[in-house]
Amino acid sequence: MAIITADDIYSRLYEEQVDEITRDNDALIDRAIDSAIQEVKMYMPKYDLLQLFGTDTIPATVDDTYLKNICVDVAVWTLVKLGRPGIDFAIAKEIYDSTKKTLKEIQTGTATPDGWPFKNIENTNITNEINVFASGNKRRSTHF
Repeated sequence: MAIITADDIYSRLYEEQVDEITRDNDALIDRAIDSAIQEVKMYMPKYDLLQLFGTDTIPATVDDTYLKNICVDVAVWTLVKLGRPGIDFAIAKEIYDSTKKTLKEIQTGTATPDGWPFKNIENTNITNEINVFASGNKRRSTHF
């Protein structure tokens, strides 16, 4: 079971807008939700994704509103790309870009959301592998 549902999408878009975008095909909403969750997971390799997202059979043990909002923003952008009836495309793109920036900060360790569990490396079956997360300053160049 996904951590967000179609009802969460309706918190950002009107039902009529979603119906017009998807042409009453609920499978498109499900695909947008699945795609959004996969995109968000890509930015979170150091967190325990099972506890945060769960699986189809195991529910998530951490109920985090902030994570849900991030997933909803990405799912809404996925739907808006299909068609944008009465939706300001620039605002939707700005929200998506802001969400991606936040995810990159979480990924690099600049931002650490409260209550998100880290992956327990000791209990994994992976041997001889070390996870390293590093970031640096932007490369500078000389101008004459």
